[in-house]
Amino acid sequence: MEPTEERGTKICGELPQGILACCGFLTFIVLMSVSSGGWHLSFKAGTTAERCSQHSHSNPALFEEVCLNGGTEQPHTSPLDKIYNTTGTYRCACCGESLFPAATKFDSGTGWPSYWAPVEEDKIGYSKDVPGLFATEVYCKACGAHLGHVFDDGKGETGYRYCINGVCLAYDALVEVRRATGGIPWVANNYL
Repeated sequence: MEPTEERGTKICGELPQGILACCGFLTFIVLMSVSSGGWHLSFKAGTTAERCSQHSHSNPALFEEVCLNGGTEQPHTSPLDKIYNTTGTYRCACCGESLFPAATKFDSGTGWPSYWAPVEEDKIGYSKDVPGLFATEVYCKACGAHLGHVFDDGKGETGYRYCINGVCLAYDALVEVRRATGGIPWVANNYL
């Protein structure tokens, strides 16, 4: 059996490393949570079919997998990835809410429709996608439908890339909306 003084020194010598590891982990959680606009952590994205008032998609299985269950469509498969209009708006395919002005759309080369800013009103929700390695998930605040993720490697005035599943959007050429100029939460690069 070790003498009490030796054993006490050994435990106290290990204590600061454990405290530092705990503080580091807690700091990581706080930074990642604050960077998505609040403390919302998501373990499963999506919504329910009951909350979708406009569900009439050409591929119901894909719509359900992505918008309702939080999945991701294959890149380069959405027809919306190849449309670049400067007028109009992109609406939530689930509830019809205006989400992105067409003027903020750009070709990111990723294979998904990408935007550098949402509409002016607070229509987009943000959460940390825990299964997605703490990526910042974006969803429609009106119905909860999963839209995609936002990254800090974009273009435009925000420098963000809202990487959105095309199956979750519907293009409306007749409605023009203003883009957000403020109130967009800070998004940390989730691959730090």
